[in-house]
This record gives sequence, C-alpha cells and structure tokens, in this order.
Amino acid sequence: MIIFSKRNIIIPSADGKVKRFIPKDYIGKVEDWVTKTDYYKDLVADGKIVETNTTKDKDIDKAAEQPVIDNAKENLKAEEETEEVKKTSKKK
Repeated sequence: MIIFSKRNIIIPSADGKVKRFIPKDYIGKVEDWVTKTDYYKDLVADGKIVETNTTKDKDIDKAAEQPVIDNAKENLKAEEETEEVKKTSKKK
C-alpha cells in the first residue's frame, strides 16, 4: 500500500516488539502489518495518513489538502473542563 503521511508517526506492532517510523511528508509503501494495526486505522480516519494507489503529483496534492482531525486538542479541552468542574465542586 502506498501512503502519504502528514505527520511524523511511530507505529508499534501488535506485540510491541517492532516499530515503524514514518516521517512527515513520506510518500511510499509500508509493510502489511503496519496497515493492520488499530493505530494506523485511527490515523487514516483522522486524515494524518492518506492511503493512495498512486504517486502522481495531482493525487498527492489532493491528499495533502484534506483536513486533519486533531483529537489531541479535543482531549485537552475535555481535561480542562473536567478540572474546572472539580474546582467548582470544591468551592461548594
């Protein structure tokens, strides 16, 4: 499978014994075990990795324009809200 990576990513194998580093802006093939991990599937769903069957410039440019979902910001916001609720609860 040919992929385009929008971020620096390290994907561990299911058993944790092997890791595959994929640099930002990487365009190329990855091993089959990489594409079968849950983490890889989540990265594809978030748009951080784009699967493609070609390395043609127009297809890669189109993939690069797709938005990336940054769940880290959402998780940080949820943590801040939780802390705010805790502070409010203690004041009562």
